[in-house]
Amino acid sequence: MDNLDRETNPETTLERLSDEFLELINFKNLESILKERVYKYANKYNQEWLLENINNAVEKEKTFIKKVINAYMNWSKENDPVVLWDIDDTIGRLQGERWGYRPSMPSILQFLKEKFPNIENGILSDRDHVAEQISDGKLNQLQGLINFDHIHSTRSLDWTETTDEQDREQRKAFKEAKKTGVMEELEYLSIGGYMKLKIVKDLKKQGVNAKSIDDYDLGKTLGGDAINVWAEMPKDEYCE
Repeated sequence: MDNLDRETNPETTLERLSDEFLELINFKNLESILKERVYKYANKYNQEWLLENINNAVEKEKTFIKKVINAYMNWSKENDPVVLWDIDDTIGRLQGERWGYRPSMPSILQFLKEKFPNIENGILSDRDHVAEQISDGKLNQLQGLINFDHIHSTRSLDWTETTDEQDREQRKAFKEAKKTGVMEELEYLSIGGYMKLKIVKDLKKQGVNAKSIDDYDLGKTLGGDAINVWAEMPKDEYCE
């Protein structure tokens, strides 16, 4: 774990690691970087608002960084943790055809891989063909940072491709179960969140020490095995 002292005050270690990463990515210049992105990507109708809220965006990204590093510090004390990252609205944002990484991505994944070598990074997404997108598509900056053995998609049922008819039936069953209160998890999750929760639970049954970083609040069921980063979701125009 990069010789991090486990007996050190956790808050001191978190601050030290966070400061080290912020310095590494030249975080002091993030405000000016985000301004450039706003001028580059924002339309004239929301450009002024985005510029006025850059300080808030910077603080949100800093909170995201600390939240993630703190989770890795805790998970690194366990045996063989596998962190499953959501893609859209967590690693970055998709606006039309334009994909953009959030300001700290993919640098923070590289940093975490170096500092916490006992943790494997994977993906749990509602996208399909993720491996191909990492190999030669819009997600190619994740190459070398994600273990392809730990890429999972909610587009699969029992690890096979679903048909449109299966998808419709699944959504119908989900809505009916939610309406009748059959499952507690459905009280606060959409079908996408529920399917992700199901996959994580199935992996745990198989002996995988799965963790989740997502904009869905899976932590209400998974507890400390998940962190919710919905509040730190960046605006599209701040991503590149």
